[in-house]
Amino acid sequence: MVIPLAKPLLDYLKKLPPLASDAPVFPKASAERLEADGESRRLSAQFHELLVKAGLADARAKDKNSGKGHSVKRTVSELSFHSLRHNTTSWLKKAGVPESVVRDIIGHESELVSRNYTHVDDATKRKAIQNLPNIITAKAG
Repeated sequence: MVIPLAKPLLDYLKKLPPLASDAPVFPKASAERLEADGESRRLSAQFHELLVKAGLADARAKDKNSGKGHSVKRTVSELSFHSLRHNTTSWLKKAGVPESVVRDIIGHESELVSRNYTHVDDATKRKAIQNLPNIITAKAG
C-alpha cells in the first residue's frame, strides 16, 4: 500500500540523519513488530502510555487476575490509537477527499465500513444547514 506522507511528517523525517535505503525509519518499532510476528498489538498500548505521560489519559490498572476473564466488556477509551483511524477518515471526508480515495488511504474494503468510521461534527452540520435555501418567504397580507 502506498500512502503519501503529510507535509509535517515529511518535514520531520527529512530532519533525521540519513539511513541506508533498506533501514527502517523507526528501528525500535520495527524490531518490536518483527518480534510480534508482524502484528501491531503493542502499538496501541504504547500510544496509551504516551497519552498518560502527556496527561491526556489515566493509567490503566494492571490487575491481571481479576477473575473476570474475557467475558466482561472492556472499557474503551475515547482517545486511543484506533481513534486516529476514525478521526483521519472524518477529516479526509470533511476536506472533500473522494470516498474511494479515503477508503484506499485508510484501508477500508467497503463504503459501509468507511461510513462507520465517519463522524460529522456539529460545526459541519451547522454549515450544511446554513447552505439550505430559504423556503420561507414573507408575503404581504
